[in-house]
Amino acid sequence: MTSLLSLALIVSSLGSPERTHWIAVERFEQGRYAEAAKLCRDALPRIERTYGADSLETGLILRDLARAYRGEGYLVKAEAIQLRLLTLVRNRLGEEDANIALVLDGLGEIQFEQGRITEARRAFAQALRIGEKTLDAGSPHLATIVNDLAAADQSDRRYGKALAVRAKR
Repeated sequence: MTSLLSLALIVSSLGSPERTHWIAVERFEQGRYAEAAKLCRDALPRIERTYGADSLETGLILRDLARAYRGEGYLVKAEAIQLRLLTLVRNRLGEEDANIALVLDGLGEIQFEQGRITEARRAFAQALRIGEKTLDAGSPHLATIVNDLAAADQSDRRYGKALAVRAKR
């Protein structure tokens, strides 16, 4: 009886995507990216079965998995998951949703870390175009996108563009 009760407690504690997300966030804050990645990898099939592979609940876990891989330095894996997330969010919410701006910014950050500045700049510029339409002008997310685009321009020695991007905010 004790083993069934223990199993039930484990399943119920990790049962929701939100609960899995918050545990993953706790691991990120502690720098325990490998544990967060395992948690998300293990939860993903169950969440896909329960909510659907194209559900926003699945998207939440994909976002956390990409973040965990990025934290571990597995940028190719992180990019693949981020691209899957981008497709999911586009299909569910449309091209002009604020969440697209956030996912594109995350994709650009991964590409930037890989030294793929041109691709990163393209993702940041698209994120900014969407974000300027869908996010509040004072949004910290919008400020992050602006800074990321300016960093890509600066990295490519496009100092005039970097200053112009930053001056927008």
